[in-house]
Amino acid sequence: MRYLLFSCGLFFNLLTVSRAEDWPTYYHDYSRSGVTTEKLNGFLEEKWVWKSRHRPSPAWDEPAKWDGWHRVFGLKNRQEYDKAFHVAIVGDVVYFGSSVEDKVFALNLKTGEELWRFYTEGPVRLAPTVADGKVYVGADDGYVYCLNSADGKLIWKKQTGKEDRRVPSNGRLTSLWAIRTGVVVLGETAYFCAGVFPSESVYLCALNANNGEEVYRKPMTDFPAQGYMLASGDRLYVTTGRHRPLVFERSTGKRLYQADGDSMGSYAILKDDQLIYGPGITGTVSIHSEDQESQLASFDGNHILVTGELTLVHQDKKLVAIEHQKYVDTFSKRTTLLQRKKQLGKTFKDVKDDKLKEELQKQIDQLSQGIDKLTEMLKECVTWETDCDHPFTLIQSGNLIYAGGLNEVGVYDLKQGRLRMILPTEGAVYGLAIANGRLIVSTDRGHVHAFGSEEEIASSE
Repeated sequence: MRYLLFSCGLFFNLLTVSRAEDWPTYYHDYSRSGVTTEKLNGFLEEKWVWKSRHRPSPAWDEPAKWDGWHRVFGLKNRQEYDKAFHVAIVGDVVYFGSSVEDKVFALNLKTGEELWRFYTEGPVRLAPTVADGKVYVGADDGYVYCLNSADGKLIWKKQTGKEDRRVPSNGRLTSLWAIRTGVVVLGETAYFCAGVFPSESVYLCALNANNGEEVYRKPMTDFPAQGYMLASGDRLYVTTGRHRPLVFERSTGKRLYQADGDSMGSYAILKDDQLIYGPGITGTVSIHSEDQESQLASFDGNHILVTGELTLVHQDKKLVAIEHQKYVDTFSKRTTLLQRKKQLGKTFKDVKDDKLKEELQKQIDQLSQGIDKLTEMLKECVTWETDCDHPFTLIQSGNLIYAGGLNEVGVYDLKQGRLRMILPTEGAVYGLAIANGRLIVSTDRGHVHAFGSEEEIASSE
């Protein structure tokens, strides 16, 4: 197996002592940040690989190659959440579900040895959540399961749809109220959505995390629930597949609003009070704030990773670092001028008086100059950009960025964006997680790779 290292100086960078940290849910936390403070020590090498008998079976096919009506080519997949077996890691155990074997697995993080498995009655499409010694997972059979994290024994299970009814789907029998949002556990309450067909009602559910008793169940009849749920303060954020996310009050389940913006899709992260989601049909990520009626800004990209003052924009062939707040403020000012120019343009068409038209034209020209200036200022927000052939997923560990590509993981330097290392895998890398001295890589072949080093993770005082 071949490993490429692009800088001998990386060795010293990777020897930084760091604190071991868990990865208890998809993308590390309920903001889905993909950022951990843990740093991997030394040169990385493959420690073990777990291989499924069959490739993952995504719920939805790839989109058409182009939209002839709107003349849009290279359409993006807006429901890309189950192409690999995404993992959660707590202590020395890796947990993940299978969309082809209808199981939840627990493996030893250091050796890859199977510790236990649990059978469901339908595909498990999203990563488990591990909290307080319990593993929470939803399946296409319409049930949420709570398992003992030590041995996989069932603690409770709950079906929250109208009834336990299955229909043919993807060659399988699937509940009309399949669980395709993952499970968020905060305090003693577990949150999730059941259902993908609005005509049959989709339910936002809250259960007692210890015994599965219902806290509330709120129906929706206008949007599905597909993609990982997010949480922040007293808010729940529900991605809706090919639509824009919905925002709910966590304590009551009351629906507050639907995010506004140019984009849509099942991908979303949170930065403070900003909801960032996409990728739409063209690769556009929108930023929405709860105190704004319209979007704050948008980026041309498929994924976003926010780290400190920087936003990393993950494009098809580029990785771009941008000063986040400066970009958002400049974009917002530019949007205001564009809207004003559009309004004046409509007024200009209706005005008959020549002097008034002349005055309006001057205002339009001034706005155009301001828009051009702000457009140039947006370019100045770019700190660095680099070629990137690893477009599928993105996480951060310390001063390094890990990006999933075809048959490999690319490791980039956060400061300058330089490619430092390539780690070979088998298949397209859609899942990455770092915890307790291991990089776990999930591919569309159904493989789970573990990378580590001879250096043991050290705990800082």
